[in-house]
Amino acid sequence: MFTVDEISHRLRPEDIVKIHCSSQTEHILPGTICSKWDFVFKWDENCVKASTLEEWRHHSDNLCDEALVEVFPNASSSTGIDVLEAVERRAKQGPGAARNFIDHVTCMPPEGIRASDDQIRRAQTFFYTYSSPILASLMHFSLAGGFASARITRVLHAVSYLVPGKSSKSGEYLVTEATNDRTFKRLLETLQMILDVMGGHISLVEREGITVKPGVHDLTPGEEGWRSVVRVRLLHGVARRRIMERVRHPELSTEGLPRYDFSVDGYPINQEDLAGTLSSFCTAPLFCLGRLGYHPPLSEKEDYLALWRHIGYYMGIDPKILSRHFSSLSVNNKFIASILVHLFEGPESKEGSLPPPTMPILHAVANRPPFPTSFAYNCALTRFLVGDLLADYLQVPKTPPLEYYFLRTRLLLAKVPYLFGRVYRIRNWESRRIRISREGLSRVVRWQLGMRRTIFRPRREDGEIAPGVEQAEAIVPNMVLGQAFMREYNIFIREMLGVMGGVVLSVLVVGWKARSWVF
Repeated sequence: MFTVDEISHRLRPEDIVKIHCSSQTEHILPGTICSKWDFVFKWDENCVKASTLEEWRHHSDNLCDEALVEVFPNASSSTGIDVLEAVERRAKQGPGAARNFIDHVTCMPPEGIRASDDQIRRAQTFFYTYSSPILASLMHFSLAGGFASARITRVLHAVSYLVPGKSSKSGEYLVTEATNDRTFKRLLETLQMILDVMGGHISLVEREGITVKPGVHDLTPGEEGWRSVVRVRLLHGVARRRIMERVRHPELSTEGLPRYDFSVDGYPINQEDLAGTLSSFCTAPLFCLGRLGYHPPLSEKEDYLALWRHIGYYMGIDPKILSRHFSSLSVNNKFIASILVHLFEGPESKEGSLPPPTMPILHAVANRPPFPTSFAYNCALTRFLVGDLLADYLQVPKTPPLEYYFLRTRLLLAKVPYLFGRVYRIRNWESRRIRISREGLSRVVRWQLGMRRTIFRPRREDGEIAPGVEQAEAIVPNMVLGQAFMREYNIFIREMLGVMGGVVLSVLVVGWKARSWVF
């Protein structure tokens, strides 16, 4: 079992109350030790009852929704368009919903939500210091696991996001190379947004010799990180509008898309969905770091949470939710536990539900360069992070002993550069590692997208990219700068391997000489 946040006393099995249905949270007493799946936590004032979360499901993002209605005559007229640019253009024409939205997103978050510039920069450095385990956690815990909630799955199916467009007669996904590629590109677009807010785009600009304004970071209104976040918010609004149009006018429903029940699930991409997703992007990876053998200081983790709280304001999450439930890591741990209880009901609720995106995601990321992993490895890592009970519910295959040992070996090897940087302080090696990670990840994403930088234009109803978008977003590769980066990366890796080899050789020589002296 995994303990969420600290529990001061020793746990006994008979003291743990298993939560089978989220309605139980209405009557749980403070101090009760609860468990859901493999996660154990103490119920206290920072936990959120199911009735409160249900209320949040009936609140969307009015500023965003009203701006989209003003700018676009119908739900499909934004397909293939840079929505942020269109809203900004309308806002310049005079007062209205578009102006209200732009005024809102160009303001700094209020006190208690806003992260300081120093916090943002420290959090960005933290991300690239632990980029390997954080990205593994995002993919195999937050996305493959967290997005598998029945309620979130219904939204994903309704907008053809992260799920194959067709399923077999048995109700299972029909996974093909084409569906894998489409899912993988959607994951890469999400990763681009994350890298943008973490300063990845600035690293590419610096490589090109362009001077960056002093004191400016990527979340400053107008900068690329900010623009990516706001574009994703508008993309959520487009998806919400399309689904609600079909709810209000069932005759407009596209063949093959499941019916969305507003009376059961509330607004699609509502305040609970948004806040839960934000937690899965900030607190969940911090939880997984411990599972993967990394133990950063609490102050660094608090900075990372502050960065995502700041982002949450621009994503359209109610400031009251952010200030109350994202105020500290300990508080947000209880919030994400509450979300887990509410969104993931027990196996008995699974009958008749739509298949989650777990397996399509794990198939989609398998055998991808530059560091390919097998489908079996992806399944093993997901099971390792989410726990056996939830993995069984998600139908993730059990991990054979040999695959488990391979998993642990690969995780250890992935940790080598981090451990090396802890002890090798010569030539600013750790700073160089962070800088190379910052630029390298952005380059890899751009390359895997087909030398394209997405600006999050809405796709067609079937989930496919609109005609002309890939050409409009295409990037002309600069081979000289790319080769310069690869030379720097190769020198960097050779330095690490050379130092490690030298240490091993020195130890062997000393051992051989010591043996000759003794004998």
